[in-house]
Amino acid sequence: MSDEFNTYTRVKRYDKKRKSTKVISWLLVLGSCLILGLVGIFVFGDNDNGQAINEQENSEENQPDSNEGSTSSAGDDLSETNPETEAGLDDHQEGEGEEPSQPEGNQSDDVTLEEVPSEDDNVIEAYIGDWEPIETEVELPFEIPWDDWDEDSQSWQELLMAIEQVTGLTEEDRIVWWVTSDGPQNVVATVTNRTESEIYRVYVSWIENQGWATTKVEILEENDQNPEYTNENDQDEQQDVEE
Repeated sequence: MSDEFNTYTRVKRYDKKRKSTKVISWLLVLGSCLILGLVGIFVFGDNDNGQAINEQENSEENQPDSNEGSTSSAGDDLSETNPETEAGLDDHQEGEGEEPSQPEGNQSDDVTLEEVPSEDDNVIEAYIGDWEPIETEVELPFEIPWDDWDEDSQSWQELLMAIEQVTGLTEEDRIVWWVTSDGPQNVVATVTNRTESEIYRVYVSWIENQGWATTKVEILEENDQNPEYTNENDQDEQQDVEE
């Protein structure tokens, strides 16, 4: 009886030890698999992230910059158009018989201008045009009162309107230096702006039953009706005579 009990006890302890060994073995296998899995995730996960980042950076580098493209396009347009524009301006300035530049304020599209030559060295540019007469309100028939021209009269004011029409110089920025006869019913006037940076000699005719109409405009280099200009010329002439 005692031998059977001892045998049973040894068998029971052996079975228990064997089961414990199996459990430990399984735990070791599971632990190893878990460690390998973590290592794999760590290694391959970093490689995937690095590859994704590299692909994104390459995509951004290869993608054209919209701002640079638009700037380049605008630059190309300017480089193509500017030479043509400059060439067009040069051709206009050098061309003969083309419409001359008009003073500021005289930009009517209905007026046809024609550049004409001048023998006066003081004339920078001269041109004629088909300006419409200034509608008159004076009593008709009208004769130019050379001996006593009232500057407050309607005819004088209409004459100034005709000059303003072709020069753009308003009453606030205009000096009338000289008005004289240029033949029957014709006058020539020299006017400038206040700073004398714009100097005009304007030829105006009285059109019967219509009013004052400008026939020619000359742009001058110097104001030859300014007393200072006259004095300087007299001194130069006197010096030439003495020499």
